[in-house]
Amino acid sequence: MSTNQEFLQSLYDAFNKREIETIISLMRPDVKWANGLEGGFIYGRDAVREYWTAQFQNILPELETLNFETDENGRDIVTVHQIVKDLQGNVLADMTVRQIFTIEDGLISLYEIGETATINEMVERTALTETVKAAYAALNRGDIDGFVRDFDEQIVRIEFEGSPMAGEFHGIEDVREHVASRPFDMGRRCLRTGTLRRHWRQNSRVLPRPR
Repeated sequence: MSTNQEFLQSLYDAFNKREIETIISLMRPDVKWANGLEGGFIYGRDAVREYWTAQFQNILPELETLNFETDENGRDIVTVHQIVKDLQGNVLADMTVRQIFTIEDGLISLYEIGETATINEMVERTALTETVKAAYAALNRGDIDGFVRDFDEQIVRIEFEGSPMAGEFHGIEDVREHVASRPFDMGRRCLRTGTLRRHWRQNSRVLPRPR
């Protein structure tokens, strides 16, 4: 392991232990640091300290280093497995990320993130995926109330031409009646054929209801 790799591994070890001051000590005072939560950058040690302090009060990210490499510009690129949990330990997001470091005089001057969604975007995607899975599981049980539980009150469901029950259905009650009158195995066929995501996106406009 090279000197820079050892240096960065110590950064990740400190991060997983929530040792914020150790992390800060490895940066230049004028560091430019990517905001992985919302996008953009933050500037300077104090801003990074505030960023991590606030983040650790709401979520618990864990990073496992998978690979170290150096690009043609001399930047250190680390591929990491990132798991984000809430304070109760529930997994909110699970992803692989490329994190890019510019190191000058033994300290990090610039931290960038390879092309990927922000943590907030990944959490939203994971939540929507789980909502969709739960809805179709309820449909397969014949639980219509469970199927529509997370629909917005103003949901619009569209069955396209060629469908046995083509038409537009507005609002939860209209959708509930429509789904209840469909052949019971239709939701099951969507799951079996792997078209759940396409079927959901094309046939419904979904806004998860706040709980």
